[in-house]
Amino acid sequence: MIKTKNVSLNYGDKVVLENISLHFKKDKFYGIIGPNGVGKSTLLKSIIGYFAPKSGEIFIKDKLISEYSHHDLAKIISLIPQTINLQFDYTVREIVLMGRYPYISYFRGYSKEDYEICDRILNRLDLWKYKDTNFTNLSGGEQQRSIIARALVQDTPIILLDEAFSHLDLHHQLELVEWLKNINENDNKLIIMVSHQLNLAFEFCNELIILKDKNVMMTGKPEEIITTEMIQKIYGKKLFVNENPHSKRPNIFFSGKL
Repeated sequence: MIKTKNVSLNYGDKVVLENISLHFKKDKFYGIIGPNGVGKSTLLKSIIGYFAPKSGEIFIKDKLISEYSHHDLAKIISLIPQTINLQFDYTVREIVLMGRYPYISYFRGYSKEDYEICDRILNRLDLWKYKDTNFTNLSGGEQQRSIIARALVQDTPIILLDEAFSHLDLHHQLELVEWLKNINENDNKLIIMVSHQLNLAFEFCNELIILKDKNVMMTGKPEEIITTEMIQKIYGKKLFVNENPHSKRPNIFFSGKL
């Protein structure tokens, strides 16, 4: 569904990524990992059209991203960011309903279907009790769940997550990523997740993309490519990899020595 062909990206005057060629398939759950500053979020934002490549091409469904209108692209890709800044007070329900904007016109407001989709997601994410609460009065975790709900009601075949679980407690992290995994498997949605929470990525992603030194260091299934040697090369010598005895996926642990 998404292809990047020899894409190079700058952040200001700084070259972040060079000659990146990747192919994301619709039935996969991808994790993009790597140390700070390697361009993970920049790559994600270029896919949604926020950043134009310095060179190279990005295709969505075999069509150049530059050929899509913003409105049409919003029906295909939704982005769940780490944070959101609001200039006005909105209730949680109003925030979540904003995800339906690609489907409304200037001549009508929200439909019955829009409200039904919104309310179903509010219930699923345990947000119904906050539906009339101002977004700014919520805790950081509750705000983040509201942002995730807004993207989910957008009902796109591609979902991008940019450190979307960073403000959530462990219970809600696991609950939401399990739900996204279910959506990925049952609805054939493509999900691409940028995350520093490595064990979460190892446990739920089909494929990993590891970025380092402006390039793709490696791609593959977590259980096939994640080793102690690789993790130490990327993140430092005090980290080790063993196997989760239940899932047989890799698991990172700290040596305990400072």
